[in-house]
Amino acid sequence: MALVVGWVGFARLSRAQVLSFKSVPFVEAAIANGSGVPYIAIRHLARSDSLLTGGP
Repeated sequence: MALVVGWVGFARLSRAQVLSFKSVPFVEAAIANGSGVPYIAIRHLARSDSLLTGGP
């Protein structure tokens, strides 16, 4: 049972983090320019250390 609860918690946190990335200004700009999800994920989010670590 603990494994299921742990997995659900991880899934909720992951989903919340992904949804919060959508409101970051440079992601909104990429969406407005017509960039696709894979492009945004690789080009912007994977390279953004500050988003992943919470630093400046």
